[in-house]
Amino acid sequence: MSVDPIKLNAEDIHLVRSVQRGMASRGYRPGPLILDEDMGLNSEHTMAAIKAWYEEAMDA
Repeated sequence: MSVDPIKLNAEDIHLVRSVQRGMASRGYRPGPLILDEDMGLNSEHTMAAIKAWYEEAMDA
């Protein structure tokens, strides 16, 4: 099965813009990351690692 990247990209752009509008609202308050020690399906350990790598790179 082949996916048309142009259609997929167009759908993604709409979703990303929608989320960005919500994050810009005064009602949005970010919460803590969900870090499951067992690295389960809902764990955001990869996001925590990326954030740490970014902060480390910015301090260098």
